[in-house]
Amino acid sequence: MCEHIDSYYSHRFPEPVVYWTFDPAILQPRVEDDPTWEVHVLETPSDTGDPCHRNIHGFSNNRANKIFKRHADVDEMMICAGGVAEPFSWDRIRELVA
Repeated sequence: MCEHIDSYYSHRFPEPVVYWTFDPAILQPRVEDDPTWEVHVLETPSDTGDPCHRNIHGFSNNRANKIFKRHADVDEMMICAGGVAEPFSWDRIRELVA
């Protein structure tokens, strides 16, 4: 994953980079939130030519923040540092950006 991120996005996002792999099912709305709401994940190559890139449509930044706060788990996040993936920790981030 780190090699992929570096290949396509290092000019925008230099290391250290944090990434989170999640189940796309978390993007779907809870019925009590809005039963008519639909989220679409569209295969859309990025301007860097990344063939794996996807755009997520159907919710606002506010909704994205709520999903992140509800579902993000630090134990599922990784840091790319020196081209290698390692478990996320705030201490390690501080060390890398110091």
